[in-house]
Amino acid sequence: MAIYNITYFISDTTGGCGCGDHDHEHEHNHSHNDSCNCGHDHSHNDEKTSCGCNHDHEHHHDEEEIDSELKITAKIRSFGAWAQVMPESFVVKSDLSAKEMYEELKSVSNAGDILLVTKIDPSEVAYENEALVEWLNK
Repeated sequence: MAIYNITYFISDTTGGCGCGDHDHEHEHNHSHNDSCNCGHDHSHNDEKTSCGCNHDHEHHHDEEEIDSELKITAKIRSFGAWAQVMPESFVVKSDLSAKEMYEELKSVSNAGDILLVTKIDPSEVAYENEALVEWLNK
């Protein structure tokens, strides 16, 4: 059994702004959903208007973000004994490899979410909660 640190970041988008160019700044009111490829520009429209493509071009990521975080944390907890050490960081004791856990997490995350699974040496852990350090070394 090995010990891993799993850190995640839930993106405020589900795959980018759809513009295809990520080497630029977006204006504050830019729509961040994927491009629907209907040929209309929905990126700076503050009013809800239909272009006829049957896509909702409003910001609708809140539920997706929450859903993604719930799925990710449930998956992390399924890997083995765990401790949540920061809001978006867990330490897990597991028989799975870092790659296996990463692939399982990727299968439940949204596009744009960032995942990092790192094997750690418990003898080299420093943390303000000594009980966690002791648990890691058992």
